[in-house]
Amino acid sequence: MLTLKQTTVINNGGAILNVLSYDIGKFDLLCVYLNDVWGSPFAAIMLFPLISMNIGFLPTLSVYFVFVLIAILQTVFSRMAAKYRLESVRWADKRIRAINECLIGCETIKMYCWEKPFERLIYKLRYNECQYIGRANGLRAINFSLYFLSLPLATLTAFGSYYLWEKQRPPLTTPLIFTTMVQLVILRSILVNLLSMSIESISELLPASKRIDEFINLTVISESEMSKEKKSNVFNDGSIQFENASFTWNDISNQLIDINLHIEPGTFVGILGAIGAGKSSLLSAVLGEMRIVNGRRNRSQKKIAYVSEKPWLFTGTIRENILFGQILDHEKYRKVLEATCLIDDLNEFQAGDLTVIAENGTNLSGGQRARVNLARTLYGSDEADFVLLDDPLSAVDGQVARKIVDQCLLNYLKSKTRLLVTHRIHFLSHTDYCLLLENGRIKKINSFNELMLNEPEVRKIYEQQVLSDMKKKDVDENTDDNNFEISQLVDNKSIVQEEQSAIGQIQSKLWIILFTNAYGWIGFTIFLLLMILGQISFDCTNLWISLRTVPSQFGKQHMQFLFISLILTLTTVILSLVRAIVYTQLLISTSFKLHNQMFKSVLYTSLRFYESNPIGRILNRFSKDQQIIDELFPGIFFECLQGFLGAAGGLVILGIANVWVLLIVILTTPLFFYLYRYYLRTALQIKRLESITRSPVHALFSSTLNGLPTIRSSKSEKYVVEQFLTCLDRYARPSFEFETVSLWLALRIDLIINLFLILTMILGNNSSIIC
Repeated sequence: MLTLKQTTVINNGGAILNVLSYDIGKFDLLCVYLNDVWGSPFAAIMLFPLISMNIGFLPTLSVYFVFVLIAILQTVFSRMAAKYRLESVRWADKRIRAINECLIGCETIKMYCWEKPFERLIYKLRYNECQYIGRANGLRAINFSLYFLSLPLATLTAFGSYYLWEKQRPPLTTPLIFTTMVQLVILRSILVNLLSMSIESISELLPASKRIDEFINLTVISESEMSKEKKSNVFNDGSIQFENASFTWNDISNQLIDINLHIEPGTFVGILGAIGAGKSSLLSAVLGEMRIVNGRRNRSQKKIAYVSEKPWLFTGTIRENILFGQILDHEKYRKVLEATCLIDDLNEFQAGDLTVIAENGTNLSGGQRARVNLARTLYGSDEADFVLLDDPLSAVDGQVARKIVDQCLLNYLKSKTRLLVTHRIHFLSHTDYCLLLENGRIKKINSFNELMLNEPEVRKIYEQQVLSDMKKKDVDENTDDNNFEISQLVDNKSIVQEEQSAIGQIQSKLWIILFTNAYGWIGFTIFLLLMILGQISFDCTNLWISLRTVPSQFGKQHMQFLFISLILTLTTVILSLVRAIVYTQLLISTSFKLHNQMFKSVLYTSLRFYESNPIGRILNRFSKDQQIIDELFPGIFFECLQGFLGAAGGLVILGIANVWVLLIVILTTPLFFYLYRYYLRTALQIKRLESITRSPVHALFSSTLNGLPTIRSSKSEKYVVEQFLTCLDRYARPSFEFETVSLWLALRIDLIINLFLILTMILGNNSSIIC
């Protein structure tokens, strides 16, 4: 990432952020299911002779055929879902990129009242994204329904084929039925669950890996370009030389053409030109940000002090932004603050230079942002051979600008090679000479006074600047009459709010909003009825098969038994598929509405919200958290609800078979609820902590993308990497703790279930009906 070109970041910003928030997480599932790819088939092969001993070879083969067929269908659906998900991710890239641009330009949007157009734009992108998410989630819901249906289908196939093909075998007995059913449950878990999930995770990992590979192979500042400079003469004294050099941003056309230039050490050079003439591009060419097409570029390979046209500030204290990873030298630090006229500003803040500023310094005035940005450059300029200044005076008033020129450019940096781009061209009279650019070419090199006398274009630029300064002076006078100070907007300690974590369980009203937001109580009630009816149909199928194990009730009416079993199984199939589709539609509509409501709240809120919340924190809500609602939550909740109904139905059947089982349920249920509540209190706080620690990762990632030229020019990549690893370690701790806590709960639940099964087998030993 730290070697990406600026044009690459601009064109792929949303995709880069999505790789971090979505694609990287796919490797977590691979670690869980990777061994099941080879372990599941091996376990299934080992189980074949055991089942065959109970019901024969052909029935066992038919059961395997059913499970394998369902596994193949799940694989096909998983691959289709992965394709839909890939399309949804592409729309998500566009959505996140648009939201990021909205957050960056929030002041402009509110100034021109552009909320409605941007709201419609985001809604349209989200709608297209949800179309593919809905299809992908629908296929996943069908996959899970197939897992639910696989057991009754396999049971019908096993015992139906036993009656048809194994007539020479003795009638099925209760122990044989019970053993076979347990083996079928294990086989279903192996082939339809573990193997299917492993294939699905790999299917989703492949496009994610492709996107990560595309990210790694994005256009970067190539080593071959740098090697061109290393092979040529490298200056170590602050000199800069271009020989017939042409540069490009996009490989389509050259932005700088036939640049011939030699700047001696310690020279103060001004750069003039109309808008779009290539002034900032020339500084980028010196930095090495542009690709050289022709000619040679010779300069020092040491650290470069660079002041960007748009001040780049990250979330942190003013002192951290100025030091930028360097050791604090109090005397040097004081001189830098004096040179940049920041002391009076800092005295107005109660916390002084320890005041925390928002990302890009949105809670500071434009002049304060520019001067903090300049102060960072000055503090790190000791090891630099030359200093590049891209319009550092545009946001400050005339009086402060004169002080900065005198104290910074002519005094503090007097021993450095300086290149200055500014629209206040009257300050260029202090330079040794100026470069006049026109359409990406150097038109003339001469002193500022000579250019003013002989170049009408320069005089026109000067007249426009004088007129602009007069208008700005009138605005400043009106502002002074109101005694308005931008520092009054800054909290005495910090305007940036620390991200807070909720405490306790999730409120019930949030669940109500989640499931009734799309279709109200009617839609939610229909879904619950379908879930309950599907479970009843499933339990009736199992109960009917268990009743068939009593020969005195049915005699030899095998065809009637198979016909009724088939009807019950088909009913279960239909209800399961219908409820999966209804559930998917319910959740995707809710997700669509919640996202739109969230974005609308962010879009129409006050600027105070943007100043007190880093962009990365806000994007975290729209990327990773939204992805959890879109993908993870639907599958997990559907599985939990179906598991709960399955457990309830199983207990009802066990109660019918042996009323003493209910006594075991009464004894073990409080233990289950105790473990659940004990686990939930810890797990919720860990997940909240995980979400909070994830935001700084996104914030630093987003901020780094915006400040790549500054980071590279100051050779601060190591510092940024260390900061990123620190944030990553803080995020990894709660993630690991959550997995540990989940394993803690799983172990205790397994122990309780095993105890429950042992007691059930003991009490049901003399029962005539076992289900």
